[in-house]
Amino acid sequence: MSNETNLIMKRRFISRILESGLLIIAVALGVGAAASGLSLMFHTKDYSEDLLNSATYKEVVVTTRANLEDMDYPVIEKTPNTTVLTVSDLEAGDLIDDVLFSYVVSSSRIKLITEDSSTGNFGGPEGRSNGQETSTNNTDIQKPTTDGGVEQPAQDSPGDQQAPPEGPGGDFREQMDETLQKMKDNPDYLLSEEEELNGAQVTSQFFLAWEFEAETGSLFADSDYSSNGNPIILGSELAKKINTNNLDDLTGKKIASWGNVYTVVGVLAETGTKYDNRFLTPKKSVSNNAFMRMFGDTQLRFYVDDVTLLDSTVSQLETWFESQYGEGQVIVSNPRNEATKVVSRNSGISFLILFLSLAGLFIASVNVSNILMSRSLRMKKHVGILKALGASKNSIMMLFVKEAVLITVIGSILGTFLALPLSMTMEESLGLGEVSWFYIILGVVLSSMLTLLFSVLPARQSMNIEAAEAMRSAG
Repeated sequence: MSNETNLIMKRRFISRILESGLLIIAVALGVGAAASGLSLMFHTKDYSEDLLNSATYKEVVVTTRANLEDMDYPVIEKTPNTTVLTVSDLEAGDLIDDVLFSYVVSSSRIKLITEDSSTGNFGGPEGRSNGQETSTNNTDIQKPTTDGGVEQPAQDSPGDQQAPPEGPGGDFREQMDETLQKMKDNPDYLLSEEEELNGAQVTSQFFLAWEFEAETGSLFADSDYSSNGNPIILGSELAKKINTNNLDDLTGKKIASWGNVYTVVGVLAETGTKYDNRFLTPKKSVSNNAFMRMFGDTQLRFYVDDVTLLDSTVSQLETWFESQYGEGQVIVSNPRNEATKVVSRNSGISFLILFLSLAGLFIASVNVSNILMSRSLRMKKHVGILKALGASKNSIMMLFVKEAVLITVIGSILGTFLALPLSMTMEESLGLGEVSWFYIILGVVLSSMLTLLFSVLPARQSMNIEAAEAMRSAG
């Protein structure tokens, strides 16, 4: 009898292939939309929790210049002034009990000497960084010597630095070609394919606030902030780009830029933040001079563990900096306020999309249920014959359940492929990052269960049809 019901279901599905195809499309659209809506809601919730738990949004930021490219959030309008914040201003955090950590983060960029830096690249503007290389010391290029050491430059002042002569030819080209060859032959030097690296100069408490640890090597020592050396720490992903062979071999290696030779002291453990793709160098105290006013972009960060105290910390810091620099010269902001607005906006949008997608799924499920109901009513004669031949109620019910399951499964598979681009579009528009396959599959499963529930309802009604009644109505 089971084989007979399977044959009946197969013939009925094929004989109404257009109707069955439309049912599958309806299920796919409903499941795809609902799955993407559920995925968006789950991802938004996780993203919001991670965002608000990030150290970035437990900080009070003090700055004189709002560089939107370096900030993860909209902060303040630019205010023209000549005030320069320095490391010494971190003492404000020592006077406020609610501040746990005080540190500096300054944007930084270095232009590397790569394997492609040949005679065709040395000597002109194209061979040098288009912008100011923001490093702890801007000096002439340090050249490796034949014994593996480093030849120190003649000048160590940014104002005394001499650019290489422009145009082809010249002794400089020959000198730099020779230098490049020595670097290639020296195993202590790394020649990366990356031409430019982005990163930050930081003070020591930055690592405590962000709870960063070294995967290999170590973090900066106290002496690194006062010495003339150029230590550098690489993010986990950046380290892989520079040296994909073995991260343990990076410690102690040298990276040459157009301004300095940096020594790798460590590689950060994976953080899940932007710093995985950035480098870190020590932020050293620099006097408040004309150079700093031109190129300085120091941001003071004051970490507060209890987020309810952020606003009061802002008020205290504003008072302190006004007493030091005057009113309106320094901007003190609480980025968490902006983050809370973003979270609220994203949550509202995700719930609205979820409501609309679930409404679409409900409408699709009801229509599928109605069509299957009409198909079951047209099957009264077959049901009567099967019951007359001794088919049980359960076997009759399974005839319609199998058809509903088949339509739901095929539609759900197609809906999964529909949910992926929908989820990518919606989540990227909200800035949530990469989509989660887990949430998409979870959304498909939940949506499919709801659709299947509506699809099997006609089976219960068909199961209760009496054989005599079915034969009379069919005749």
